[in-house]
Amino acid sequence: MTAALATGLLLAAAPTAAAGPLQQPGALDRSGCSADYEATAVWASGFSAQITISCAGGGSLEDWTVEWDFPGDQQLTHNWNSECSQSGPHVTCTPLGDFNGTIPPGGSVSFGFTATGSAPDDLVLY
Repeated sequence: MTAALATGLLLAAAPTAAAGPLQQPGALDRSGCSADYEATAVWASGFSAQITISCAGGGSLEDWTVEWDFPGDQQLTHNWNSECSQSGPHVTCTPLGDFNGTIPPGGSVSFGFTATGSAPDDLVLY
């Protein structure tokens, strides 16, 4: 199941291309970039998921940050292609330096995680 998210992507740095000013937190579009959440597997005690950040048009991003709040008592157990931390329901994920820190125009970056509890139908990323 793939769900386009209703709110936005919080960026840690300004776009690298001249794509206009950053919007306020809570807006989905950042210089033509968007994020999608997909629960990729579900089992009795947990789930795995993938988040993909895509940049269309002429904008690109450096040093992105993606944050969300789990709707229940879910707890991260593992993540890949990102550095993630959790405090209560709040999760913050950042890139692995040069490996995936820059998203070029027309490019995308994906990272994933496993967590305990039930998979949300969607996550509100900001």
